[in-house]
Amino acid sequence: MTSEARPPSFPECVNACLRSSEFMKHYRRLTGHALGLDARQSIERLVDDAVGHSPPPVDEKEARFFFTFVRDYIWLPLQIPKAR
Repeated sequence: MTSEARPPSFPECVNACLRSSEFMKHYRRLTGHALGLDARQSIERLVDDAVGHSPPPVDEKEARFFFTFVRDYIWLPLQIPKAR
């Protein structure tokens, strides 16, 4: 297998998914998760900004779900060698 044909590593795959706005839009639609979206009301954002509070962008449970989703539906299928 040449370096051009090697499948991406898992971290490369996760980063590519996170950078893809189209993927993230469909991930949220399919799973009902809000990963990457700021669910705070505008007044909450204003107060948090005024006092310097930065809520964590994602909790551990949601991150684990995302990693599992990417592993099972994106990364693992890429690892299967293509038949010639």
